[in-house]
Amino acid sequence: MHEAVLLAKLLPQPTDGPLRFVDISVPVFNDEGKMTGILATHLSWEWAKSIEKSVLKPIKKNKQTEIFVVSKLDNRIILGSKDLIGETLLLPSVQNAQKGKNSWALEKWPDGKSYLTGYIQGKGYMDYKGVGWTVLVRQPLDVAYAPIAKVKNFILLLGFVCAAVFALAVSLLANQVSKPLRKLTEAGESLNARK
Repeated sequence: MHEAVLLAKLLPQPTDGPLRFVDISVPVFNDEGKMTGILATHLSWEWAKSIEKSVLKPIKKNKQTEIFVVSKLDNRIILGSKDLIGETLLLPSVQNAQKGKNSWALEKWPDGKSYLTGYIQGKGYMDYKGVGWTVLVRQPLDVAYAPIAKVKNFILLLGFVCAAVFALAVSLLANQVSKPLRKLTEAGESLNARK
């Protein structure tokens, strides 16, 4: 992705930053398999923003989840929060994704906050190797762990309820078991008193 320095003078400018393009080129072969040229084009980066809005926006609405696309060339954020686009992101998750790993990690980001971060390196399609961009999805730890806290609290409450029910059941059972013993003891004491 690069800024369109020459085309910027000829095309309308987007309102949220400089005009950016992705270059794509493919070789052209004749019937005998000999390369006869190269077909090249610029794709406006606006298509990526429209994909982000239509596909990724529902995910982003989900509990402060943020998605970033990082360039393999210089580890710069090329898609994500507007205030971070163009920033270099040097995180272990980016390095791991570039090594072909996909996983998650608890990481401290440049803003000093810790996030649960999922990562994967984009792959190509069929014989196209792709551009090797890294996709990161992050969520603040307190938000990521909120469902776990709910489950923990539910288990604690369920444990207290079960303990109370069990204690009541044991008390009733003990009363039922001890009632005949009490009667037997009372009968023995009354026989002893008659002597």
